[in-house]
Amino acid sequence: GDAKADADNQVTAGDAGQEEDAGAEGTTCSRAVAAVSIFWSGAAVACSVKSIDVVWDLLGSSLSILLGFLIPCASYLVLCPITSDGDNNNNAVAGGIVESFSRSIKKKLCRIAAWAIIIVLTPMMVICTCNAAYNTFLR
Repeated sequence: GDAKADADNQVTAGDAGQEEDAGAEGTTCSRAVAAVSIFWSGAAVACSVKSIDVVWDLLGSSLSILLGFLIPCASYLVLCPITSDGDNNNNAVAGGIVESFSRSIKKKLCRIAAWAIIIVLTPMMVICTCNAAYNTFLR
């Protein structure tokens, strides 16, 4: 009886592994399709404009702010969540209450700065992109 149950568990585990492989294969395929689509759409845009300056103007106005400021700030906010006070109590005993308090204040100030950058630069990115599109297409 136990040998049969073990054999059934192994078959089930093997089936789950095949399902994971199929899911990973689907994800890889969708990523490849997305990458090729982005590449060829960029190539089509580059072929349809008069000068490369137009492409640099449009992409520079949005992507430089997005890649340089918004994605790093958003990543910081996601990767460094606010911890509860119970987590800080263990560190307070080991490293001292003042050191723990200063780390807590520093983390809160960094989160406030990250939110400030996101709040200020998101509208700026939209304004710069609209200005670049206006200068390129309507002027």
